[in-house]
Order: sequence, then C-alpha cells, then structure tokens
Amino acid sequence: FVQNIPEGASEGDITAYFSSKYGQVKNVSLVPDKGGSGTVRAYVTMGDDSQRDAILGDSHMVGASQLSVMVSKDSLIGGDVKKVHLDNCQHIPLEAIREVFSQFGPVLDVHAPKDAWTGERKRFAFVTFGSDEAMSRAISTGIAMIGTEAVTIKAATTTTGGGKGFGDKGKGK
Repeated sequence: FVQNIPEGASEGDITAYFSSKYGQVKNVSLVPDKGGSGTVRAYVTMGDDSQRDAILGDSHMVGASQLSVMVSKDSLIGGDVKKVHLDNCQHIPLEAIREVFSQFGPVLDVHAPKDAWTGERKRFAFVTFGSDEAMSRAISTGIAMIGTEAVTIKAATTTTGGGKGFGDKGKGK
C-alpha cells in the first residue's frame, strides 16, 4: 500500500520504480482518494515477498514526492502474525510509535483501536513486526519510552468470539 503518489504519476511509473529496485511487480492499481482531495494511493503487488522488509525499510522518492509504503491490512491476517500489545499510548501519535518500534526491526503496521461510540482511541495499540526477532526484542524490553510516556510492551494474544460485547452497560449495575 503506497501513499503520497505524485500528481500525474501513472501505474507504469510506479511499476517502473518498484521493479527497478525490488524485482518483479505483478500488479499496480492507482486509487483516487474518496474525499475528492485529488490525492492518489496505490496498491502494489510484488512477484514475491523476499524484498518486503527492504521495501518497508527504504526511503522512496518518486519525482518530488516522498512515498509512504505500508503493508496492506489483508496481509496482516493469519496465524503467523508477529504482534505486540502496547498499553498507555492513547495520546501518542501512531508515527511516533512506528518510529520508536522500528529500532527493533521492520514494523509492518501500527493499529490503535477506537471506541465505537465516542470515536476516541482506546488506551492500547498493537505493533506488527516483520520478523520473530524484532517482536522478541520488543517484548524483552518490557517498556518503551515514547516522548515522556512509558509504554508497556507484551505479546499480543489472539481472541475468538468477536470481542467483549456490551457486558453490563446500561443495566444499572
């Protein structure tokens, strides 16, 4: 998933950029922003995953635009996800979390769930790493300082059953 595509760039331009540095590109789809801002993003499918960490770790310039490259959410689903749970991070920008946790290894995603009713971020977040080693280094640290906030790090656990539901809210208890 690529953001900050320069105005006027074509699928061919994006294909040429990524194939020249990282090998076979299977597909590029340019998608205009839904808000009508004129910005465009791209979904890039590489021939194989062997260059994923290099692509995520490198800086990318196309024309005068600094591209932002991330892994799509669809590729983060499955049993082999390397994810940590962070606590006490509701006021920390996601980019600050990504920056601090990239010291452990390639960060594929930073996700901060929001409360369905208020839209405010919950007090926890998740960081998904590209390797077991990066995840292990983060967990062994236990606490990371992000700005002035001490953020607790632990292994994320998978849940089944669709979450906690509504519990006793609204029942006068």
